[in-house]
Amino acid sequence: MKKVIILITAVFLASLAGCKTDSSAASSNSPSQADYEVVGMLTLNVGNGIKAQATVENLKDSISAIPGQKPRSRLVIRNLSTGKTIYQEECGDSTLSYPGFDIGRGAGLVVTTKGGSGDGIRVYEVTQSDVRIVLAEGYRAAAITMPNDELGGDGGFLVVDSDSGTSPLVVRRYQYDDGSKKYVLTGRTSFADFIRSVKNQFGRPAR
Repeated sequence: MKKVIILITAVFLASLAGCKTDSSAASSNSPSQADYEVVGMLTLNVGNGIKAQATVENLKDSISAIPGQKPRSRLVIRNLSTGKTIYQEECGDSTLSYPGFDIGRGAGLVVTTKGGSGDGIRVYEVTQSDVRIVLAEGYRAAAITMPNDELGGDGGFLVVDSDSGTSPLVVRRYQYDDGSKKYVLTGRTSFADFIRSVKNQFGRPAR
């Protein structure tokens, strides 16, 4: 039986947040690197021996943020072979991780973000020259990465959320769609049923 590796990022009762969706690649008038300090880093193999590096960078305390020009925090992805910044966007308090599998034509990158207004998971396809967002969802309880799915080796994500602050939790499953080149919703079940199936699978602790 294949091993199922589960990475759980647990948070409690909040709504969608994360890096801003109006992302853009870095330009010549981007803020100086000297204004920022790196607080998170992940290196990815994007093929042919070439590596890309993703960093979460916070503006130094001595520097003032400028809306739309100099964000408080940013996600930056660089091609280490060329030294070129291939992607940049404003983001909040974020954590970087590799999902355990490649996505589309490139490497997979998972960014989980939490902040005052909510929490979210964003998944990126990173190639040597560009970056695409392939999943962006908010969640109220947990985001689960499943890099080795039992159903045909199809990696994917489970998001535990609710329709409102008072609604019961539900588990939504997202799988990669070759047509749209993104992760799409392929099923959902109640969190209670999901936990019940987990208990049935693993049984009770030995006494």
